[in-house]
Amino acid sequence: FEKEARDGSIAAWLCCVLTPFARSLYDGPTAPLFVFDSNSAGTGKTLLAKVASIIATGEVVEANDYPRTNDAMSKLITSIATQDVAYAMLDNIATKLGCAALDSALTTRRYSGRDLGFSRMIKCNLNMVWCANGNNLELKDDTARRTCLITGAASSCTDRSASAPF
Repeated sequence: FEKEARDGSIAAWLCCVLTPFARSLYDGPTAPLFVFDSNSAGTGKTLLAKVASIIATGEVVEANDYPRTNDAMSKLITSIATQDVAYAMLDNIATKLGCAALDSALTTRRYSGRDLGFSRMIKCNLNMVWCANGNNLELKDDTARRTCLITGAASSCTDRSASAPF
């Protein structure tokens, strides 16, 4: 790990921790998607997101599977938004990250989605901090512009003592 990349990842993680405290201070679009990326499993990506949410809220962020379609992502966003949580996590992403629904959720404070089980639309506030994690993640162009990258690396498949960013 190069020092600059490590320092940038530490700063990005601190932003992930502090963002919930700053959310009420501005009336702009939502915060970036904090992306935890590493070259292998077991480097602590999910743990770092959980620790950030515990420090900020006292609660562990719940992990959500990454939906494979834009429609499924829209349903997930609506479901998460109705719970009024401080953090939302897309866990163990194994495909290219990004879609129109996610990009929209990352750039607006209000989201309109179909109320599941009903034939009506609902409007939700999007005040949560979005986190995502995976190994060797690829980001779609529009999503990449909306992310804050937190990287970590294991020095080998068997030696994970170098797990980072810390």
